[in-house]
Order: sequence, then C-alpha cells, then structure tokens
Amino acid sequence: IIKNNQIVAIKVNKSDPEILDSWLPCGDGWLLCTEVILGIPYDEAIDMWALGLVAVELATGVPLYPGEDDYDVLKFIIETQGQLPDHLLESGLYTDCYFIEDNYYEQRWTFKTKEQFQYETNYQSKETRYIKLKRLDDLEQLLKVRRGPENGQPLFVRLIKQMLALDANQRITPSEVLKHPFFNTGLSTRPSCPDMNSTGV
Repeated sequence: IIKNNQIVAIKVNKSDPEILDSWLPCGDGWLLCTEVILGIPYDEAIDMWALGLVAVELATGVPLYPGEDDYDVLKFIIETQGQLPDHLLESGLYTDCYFIEDNYYEQRWTFKTKEQFQYETNYQSKETRYIKLKRLDDLEQLLKVRRGPENGQPLFVRLIKQMLALDANQRITPSEVLKHPFFNTGLSTRPSCPDMNSTGV
C-alpha cells in the first residue's frame, strides 16, 4: 500500500511523482482501507484510498484517520463517512470482530461500541485525531480557513471523496484522477498549508 515515505517530491515540470517500492497490502495502519481491515476481497483500488489519505495529510499537515488500532481507524472512518453497506460487510472475513449482526433491523450490521470492543479484546479505544470532520465536505471549509477562499478547495474535496469512496467499485481510478479538473487548473501545484499540529488547530 502507498505510504507517506514512499512518495518522492520532485519538480512538476520534470516528471510525475515516483512511488519507490512495489504494491503490498501493508503499511501505516491509518492508511489501510476498510477492505484490508475487514478482510474484504481487494484489488489495486486500495492504493487509491491510501493516496487519498496522503493527499489530505499533505493539504492539512495532519493525518485524517490516525488510529492506534484498526478499531479506531474504522471508528473514525464511520464517524466521518458513514457505515459501509451491508453487502460489503457480509463479504468480510473479520467483520464480526468489529460489528454485531442483527437480522431484525434494516441495517444488518452495527458497529461495536468502544465498551463492547474493550470487553472482548481488552483494548481501550483512544481519540487520536488532530481534526474531527463530521463529513468529508467539511474539509473544504477547513482548507479555506488555512489557505484562503480561492485555492480550489471544492475541486480538491470532490477528488478526495472519489478517492475515499467506501465501495472500492465506486472509487476513482488512476486514469480518471489524471483527467480530474483539479489537476487541470494549476491549483494542485500551490504550496500546502502550515502543519496544523504546530499551529494549535
């Protein structure tokens, strides 16, 4: 999987960014997508998820879902993007580690509370986020505060939402990313904002 330390920053007019090593379903825990955590069959779309999270971190200065455990990563994802559809959860080998199945409700799977998960695993969930978003759209306003109102935030957030689609089949592909309007405006070459962790945000 793509990790922060696998991407080399080089001049845009020289070449494209280079990924140093080969694709593997491992790496920084908070860059892992839901397919890997839950044991859902996956393909190269997991790299697009990781790249989306790296892009958010480059834009904000802090990781979006910095969980110390896979439970926390899933918790942060669900609180920001909503729960995965039942048809995806049903295909996961490890879904029942994090969700409770209940056939009496329209939504078949319910994410375990931190108390339930701690009782079963002895792991105490931790809040480790630097920024808490109720939805990915809130990223637009956050970036406007940090970078000003005219820096292409709507296009960037639209791209991020496509890269972080919960259903891998709906995730944007590499060829589609290259054609995305965000990369046709010159906005993607502007410098990122200061590190929020050092500015008290």
